[in-house]
Amino acid sequence: RLAAINALEYACQAAALHAPLARGDADGSRSRALLAAVHGLELAVETLDQVQTPLRIAAQQELTLGQGAIYGFQVTSGGQPIARGRITVVGGAAA
Repeated sequence: RLAAINALEYACQAAALHAPLARGDADGSRSRALLAAVHGLELAVETLDQVQTPLRIAAQQELTLGQGAIYGFQVTSGGQPIARGRITVVGGAAA
């Protein structure tokens, strides 16, 4: 069984893909970021095993904070909400 909280990990990975591209570091080699906070997390299912169609993961950068950012995210399946919330990531240390 794959708990629905794992949708949060998928959203964090989507943000992790965006961050290096936004700062011009396409290969992601210059820095790494850490998850600092999760806000407003809503889970619509207990397990991801319940989901019958592919997941769609979207993360939108809402605010840049020096060495970090806030992202809003949504995970859906077949147009139905699975998870949503906001994450704060901080970083900039050399990898």
